[in-house]
Amino acid sequence: MKRIVFAVLLTFSSTLIQVPANAATDGCPDAWSIDTTQYPNQELISAKEKNGINMIITENRKFLSLNGELGELPDPNTLNNLLKTEENYVFYYLYGRSLVEISSKVEVKNCPARIFIFKTVWKQALNFNSTTASSWANSNPQRFQDFKEQENFASVMNEAKVTVQNAINRQISSHQKFGLPLQLGTQSLDSQIPQNLRYGYRPIIRPFALTPGCLQSTIELWSAFNFGKVCQFSFGVFDGSNLPSSQSITLFEPFNLDLRIKSISITCIKGKVTKKVTAISPKCPAGYKKK
Repeated sequence: MKRIVFAVLLTFSSTLIQVPANAATDGCPDAWSIDTTQYPNQELISAKEKNGINMIITENRKFLSLNGELGELPDPNTLNNLLKTEENYVFYYLYGRSLVEISSKVEVKNCPARIFIFKTVWKQALNFNSTTASSWANSNPQRFQDFKEQENFASVMNEAKVTVQNAINRQISSHQKFGLPLQLGTQSLDSQIPQNLRYGYRPIIRPFALTPGCLQSTIELWSAFNFGKVCQFSFGVFDGSNLPSSQSITLFEPFNLDLRIKSISITCIKGKVTKKVTAISPKCPAGYKKK
């Protein structure tokens, strides 16, 4: 009888002094209390490790503000679509100061689901550096196929801006003379980079737009120039390792591309009358023909 009473008392006392759950992710997600100011969130990571296949985290992201190191970013809809591909971006703009909202839907087996909202600076661990193309080549001989490619790298980068500027000038001329569309963009800069340095193992060389508003949109393959002003660009190295602490962008010497469409003059005739018309896209008046 004493044993029975002792067992009952022990059971009763244990219920009275039961230690409350202190872990932020005990029980079902609807009862969780986690710090949503911290992302990545260690509490969710630990919960996933504890629950294993019985827990699913689904994330959706969107930009709240588009602030880069060098100014506002273009085309938020395109950028938001790119968030879904995570590390597969081409960093045509520097946008490490952009604010991102992360919606994390947490589902645990036999529990109601819950959505946690985080706000954080996107690419907060992205480090920015600057150097010269020549210095980078001298410090990274393993990235080149041979010593000649290494020695000529700085010259290739210098010649690239001249080549692209000439292509821009030809396209503007064709646009003004024949109405052909203006279609050049960052692919013209990409094509100037030695193939083994822009594909394959990271870090990779990419062009970067340093002047806000100079690209129509930022997409994975290429982005069209916004014609109309002088824009500053730079070639640089993007190290996109999966380890946040090692993600970095190192910029080479900046250079300008003149994307302005300047006025041109044409001569129009009507019988013995001659008129000179000057405009960005000049056209002869009604009844006149271009000489």
